[in-house]
Amino acid sequence: MMPLPEIPYSFLTGISTLCIDACSIIYHLRTGILGSLAAEVTLVSTTPVIEEVGWPHLPVEPFPVENEDETNDRNLFLLAREQKIPLLTEDLELIKKARREGMEHYNTLMMLNYLYLRKRVGEEEYPEYLERLTSYARYSDEVMEYGEKVFILIKNYMASGE
Repeated sequence: MMPLPEIPYSFLTGISTLCIDACSIIYHLRTGILGSLAAEVTLVSTTPVIEEVGWPHLPVEPFPVENEDETNDRNLFLLAREQKIPLLTEDLELIKKARREGMEHYNTLMMLNYLYLRKRVGEEEYPEYLERLTSYARYSDEVMEYGEKVFILIKNYMASGE
């Protein structure tokens, strides 16, 4: 069961850096919001993850991998943990690990909400981006409901002028 939705504190204060995995890079590219996210926060990843995506000139800063015997996911997780950078992933196993370790983590749906709050995505654009995302993302109904509730909280927060 997911916790009650709230606007993450870091959304209100601003996120400076995110450690992004290959799937999230692809989701952001396909949705059309990678550039907007990169304009708002510094995106970092391991060099092998960036190479895995196979897209030249990504707005993602590469970090070399210290242990090449580990998987891409494991090295990315270690980078996020050691550098104390929030993790941006769609991978349920990485999300579970991050939760167990008390690490901040997000998915593309939450980043769409973040970009709305930061006014990088307008209210009229939001449904189009959401439709693009949900056309291929495999989020559970529970995750989708949570994301929608966070969006409504953000919308109400912005309308209140806080």
